[in-house]
Amino acid sequence: MTLLDRAFEVVLDQYVAVVLKRLCTERQQSCKLQVKCLAEGEFSTERMLEAGAGEMAFGEARIVLRSGFRTNSVKVQLKAVIRGLAPATGFSGFFSEGRIEFHESGELLKLPTVFEYNRWSFLPPFDSPEFQTMPGSS
Repeated sequence: MTLLDRAFEVVLDQYVAVVLKRLCTERQQSCKLQVKCLAEGEFSTERMLEAGAGEMAFGEARIVLRSGFRTNSVKVQLKAVIRGLAPATGFSGFFSEGRIEFHESGELLKLPTVFEYNRWSFLPPFDSPEFQTMPGSS
């Protein structure tokens, strides 16, 4: 498994899934989130996450991974657009930009969360044509 593959798994399990679960719990809703990843500008992988219970919301998350300046780090950018989660508030998803450092003792995520409202589109780098050509893309 490459460092970028490991980074995707860490971002998915320790960040995206945690944020999604928290949002669904707070809103007492469920959500299906299609997660797509580009690593070094190329299609990497795609997964589906589900969380919560109650009225269903649907979304898509796009992750961009790049090798960091240090051999043990990966730069991370991600944006999730979710329709139907707390619709009365205008909530549209979340964004993060930071890095993951891999050490013998484990991973260190430096990914702050920015919640977004009424921002329904993917802007650069999340509008890359490579995201559109992935399996399952609409």
